[in-house]
Amino acid sequence: MTGYVGQLESGQTLSAKPYFEGPWREFSRQTIPEGSDHTFDAVDGEYAIFIMSGEGKATVGSTTHAITPGSALTVGYRANVKISALSGDVEVFVTTLNV
Repeated sequence: MTGYVGQLESGQTLSAKPYFEGPWREFSRQTIPEGSDHTFDAVDGEYAIFIMSGEGKATVGSTTHAITPGSALTVGYRANVKISALSGDVEVFVTTLNV
């Protein structure tokens, strides 16, 4: 397998298939605009989400947690998390894994 060094811009997705033989599907960098929400539904995979910038909250079921740069979230198969951008845009780095 080959390695990768490059720049992943906001809104861009990189397939993991050329670089890994394991369960990683893709990597993406996304921006959730201030005042908006985005729900990650793990219907056909799982997620590891890292907060790069901005502040907000993450809601899992009926539990809400503050998120700031450096926060890490995991979303297991058939679960979901709603991320709300409260103070500025929230930039996230998302890894998607196959189940």
